[in-house]
Amino acid sequence: SGDALAQQRIEQVLDLKGRVPNLDIKEQVPGAMPVITIRGVGLNDFGAANSPSAGVYVDQVYVASIAMMAFDMFDVERIEVLKGPQGTLYGRNVVGGAINVLSRRPNVDRFDAGVEATVGNFERRDGAAFVNAPFAAGKAAMHASRMACNTEIANISGGSPTALDRWMVSSRFGARSSNATFASSGQSLAAGIL
Repeated sequence: SGDALAQQRIEQVLDLKGRVPNLDIKEQVPGAMPVITIRGVGLNDFGAANSPSAGVYVDQVYVASIAMMAFDMFDVERIEVLKGPQGTLYGRNVVGGAINVLSRRPNVDRFDAGVEATVGNFERRDGAAFVNAPFAAGKAAMHASRMACNTEIANISGGSPTALDRWMVSSRFGARSSNATFASSGQSLAAGIL
């Protein structure tokens, strides 16, 4: 569940290492390119444009490059790790297995909101917030969230530190009628080094 993920401080795909049996994650480029191996099946050619043997999906959408797998997980409902070949799962064939990250869905039954902040060394300032707002007499809800991180990376050669800014915005809409449930989501992810 999302609460268990928060308690274990699972914030990136790399943080799953050591918590799931037969799942190994290495870093080709530290903090930027995780290489995933499930049950010994993985990718030994570490080019950023290569298609990995173990797939990562965010809300059932395939993440096509290992360079894109180093995203911050935030406002997550659950993570599923599927071992072995996944032939037609979510429309993308993967040989080794799949990691599916599912975002928190809108709840039409109650209002909910939360805020989290972190301050630390090297000018670190992180913040995250979400709000779930039902409307139309419990028939629809909007769930929106935002995360921002700012820190400085020390320059070991003695130069000035580099600022690293990351942010993510996510929104989802859900509606319920007497015989069906509808959900739509949209996400935007951006990172930058100044």
